[in-house]
Amino acid sequence: VIKEGGTIPGISAPEQVTIEYTVANVGNTRQRPTAKVTATGLFGRELLNLERPTVEILPGQEVTIQEVWNNAPFIDRVNVAVDLTYGEEQSARADTVTWFIPWLLLLLALAALIGVALWRRFRGGRTAEPDSEDDTTVRRRQTASSPGV
Repeated sequence: VIKEGGTIPGISAPEQVTIEYTVANVGNTRQRPTAKVTATGLFGRELLNLERPTVEILPGQEVTIQEVWNNAPFIDRVNVAVDLTYGEEQSARADTVTWFIPWLLLLLALAALIGVALWRRFRGGRTAEPDSEDDTTVRRRQTASSPGV
C-alpha cells in the first residue's frame, strides 16, 4: 500500500509517501528479516533505496511495516519493490507499480486549453465588416496619388 501525505491532493508534490507492507512468518522458527525497499522511475532511474532489519516475527505472526519516503517525484511512473532476506539465504519479494500524477493540475490545464480554443473560435467568427472598396482599388489610388509618379 502506498499513501501520500502532507500535500494538497492533485496539485503539489507529496512531502512524504508511506510505503506499507505486511510480513507473515508461516514457518516454525523466529525470523528477523532484512528488508530492502527500492523504487525506480519510468526510465529505470533509482528513486529510493532503503535497507534495514525489521522486527522479530514469531511463527504464525503477521507484522505490518511502514517506510516513509521523503521527496517522492511530482510526476512519474514508479515501480516499488520490497525484498526480504531471512534465515540462510532465503528470500521473498513483492512489488507494485504506481503513478504519481497531479490529476487536479492536469484537469485545470486541460480546461484552460479548451477555454482558450473556444474563445478563439467564437472571437474569430466575428470579423469587421468589409469596406465598400476592395484592396486592389485602394492600392491603385494610393499608387496613383503618390508624389513623383
